[in-house]
Amino acid sequence: MKKINQYVEPYLLLPSWKITSDFDQQNHLFSGIIETKYLLETYCCTCGHTEFVIKDPRDAHQYICRECNNEIFYDAHHALQNIYDFQLKNLDVEFPLEYEVFVDNAKVAARYFILLASEVDFLTQKVIYIKKPIYSLVLSSDGDVEELYEFEYDEKIFVELKGRLTDYLNETNHFNLPKPQNKRATLSYVIFFLKHRYLKDDEFYNWKNIGLIEPKEVDVKSAIAQISSYRKERSIKKAVYKNYEYQMNEFGRYDPFYTLVFTENFEDPNLVVEFLNLNISNNLHEEITRYEIEVFIKFLKSYYTQMQIYKLFIKELKHAEHSYLRDTVIEYCMTPETIERTFTKVKCTMKAIHDELLQCQTVDTYQAIFTCKLDYTEKELHVCADVEHCTVCLPHTGEELYNWGQTLQNCMASYFYMIQEKKTLIYCFFTEGRLAFAVEMKDGVIVQSSGKYNAVLTHDENKILKLWFKRFFSQQTEELVYVA
Repeated sequence: MKKINQYVEPYLLLPSWKITSDFDQQNHLFSGIIETKYLLETYCCTCGHTEFVIKDPRDAHQYICRECNNEIFYDAHHALQNIYDFQLKNLDVEFPLEYEVFVDNAKVAARYFILLASEVDFLTQKVIYIKKPIYSLVLSSDGDVEELYEFEYDEKIFVELKGRLTDYLNETNHFNLPKPQNKRATLSYVIFFLKHRYLKDDEFYNWKNIGLIEPKEVDVKSAIAQISSYRKERSIKKAVYKNYEYQMNEFGRYDPFYTLVFTENFEDPNLVVEFLNLNISNNLHEEITRYEIEVFIKFLKSYYTQMQIYKLFIKELKHAEHSYLRDTVIEYCMTPETIERTFTKVKCTMKAIHDELLQCQTVDTYQAIFTCKLDYTEKELHVCADVEHCTVCLPHTGEELYNWGQTLQNCMASYFYMIQEKKTLIYCFFTEGRLAFAVEMKDGVIVQSSGKYNAVLTHDENKILKLWFKRFFSQQTEELVYVA
């Protein structure tokens, strides 16, 4: 057995490694001339001492470091092949993590890595180390973020990596994105503009419903021209911009949804300007697409004047907490053909139209959803419990949802696809087997609650709802939390 000594920097040598290789595959004086069938064992000790040992495979002699008498060396090949398995089988080994930013074509990664002894160059007497990524936060040029890890997931480490990656992106502006004025870019800011590369102003980060903008290179000025539906009337252009300034100053964000709807669907410029000057802002359009609300307006135009429709919308938008707009649009879009065939003109109020749409629906309308199932998470099912004398339930099929809607005489069945797509939940409260009222929930917040014929809950029903909500959704307050 021949020993050859070599020293390398100690910081590379945690833990102590043993690298086993075929000596005949190494470059040396007798390469290709003599076949020795020997092994080359390389020992890299934490003390900084490295030794190359040429030995017969049958030699069972245990190596001990001549500098520090260390005799514990770990299999480097095992660590290279499966670092997670290596760690599980060697719990006493602690790896020093080092940090770097790694750039690879269209990706940037903030990562913690460890140095692993990889291979040996016997001719030059060198041990080659590689960087093995252990925790990596990878951001692509498309705005996709990926968390990669070789050890157990550690939330704190990824929080650190997000901070470090954000620092790097602020220092370098690696992707050449619009810089936020007078503040640092957050990681979500960078992701937003990577996903919307055509947006050229930092103000767009504060826009809601950005998908309403055509995906072409655009600044705020040209985007507002789009929002005004390219209307030529100066009064409309001025009103659209004033409304934009108002929303940005008042709320710190801009939502162009209703501006687009009104400029596109109301020909009378006076009505459009009047609406914009009202500076109405609410979330009634959530879960309603621009297409859905526009086909609903088109339907209304067959029965009512533009002024009537305008007043109808203004009333609903001004009194969002009691609005039927969202439910009515959803109800219409569920079965527009049936409604257009059977609708009878009623008074131009949203409640009257809503109730008439409900009357237009028949059991045949909802036949397609009857056999469809609704699935829920354990957390969602957990709150189905007894509260006082009430039992809280979730509908599990389209037919069950329809029947419960018929009991309450409301449009509950029209929510089937929203429930199926995990956009909302409807909990129903039964008293002695009788359905008393229903509650729509979204993200732990009450969207709406109502009894039969959409009646306001009674004092006793509201008390039960408050007890249920406090028990499962709010430990700190007895007040019900409704969507604003």
